[in-house]
Amino acid sequence: MSRVLLGLIIGSSLLAVQANLLAGAWSELPAQVAVHFGTDGVADGWGEKSSLLWISSMVSVVVLVCFHVPAVLIRWMPRGLLNMPNKDYWLAPGRADTTVVRLQLSMLGIGNLSLAAGLLFTVGLIDANLAPEPQLSRWFVPGVLAYTLSVILWAVRLKRRFALPGR
Repeated sequence: MSRVLLGLIIGSSLLAVQANLLAGAWSELPAQVAVHFGTDGVADGWGEKSSLLWISSMVSVVVLVCFHVPAVLIRWMPRGLLNMPNKDYWLAPGRADTTVVRLQLSMLGIGNLSLAAGLLFTVGLIDANLAPEPQLSRWFVPGVLAYTLSVILWAVRLKRRFALPGR
């Protein structure tokens, strides 16, 4: 099995787990749910429980459109549409196929990391709304910070990976 296919399977699995969690918790959630929380983790914005479904779904759709779909289509994209460091070097004959696979894996990696973060945030929102007084768990803010740091590290690694050799 190719690593690209594995990345797509992992992403699909994360989406399936998120959908099952939402479906399983649906009947237990109150009609009005907390959809926004202050810096202290206490709920300060409310909406219908369908808003949790919309929030989770929209985050997943954005991730899929930004990372997973392009990762699949990049193989057939005109090379002029690719925006990457040192494009002429990395897309030269003899390197282009390997470069495309590296780009695919990188995009699937950050996409799956984003889907995993979305899954954890969905769990956090469900847990908060099942509590008598909706409040985010203590792990929620560190989770957001860890995700943010991971995205920064991904971007730095991507830039370094496609630097010209010897520089």
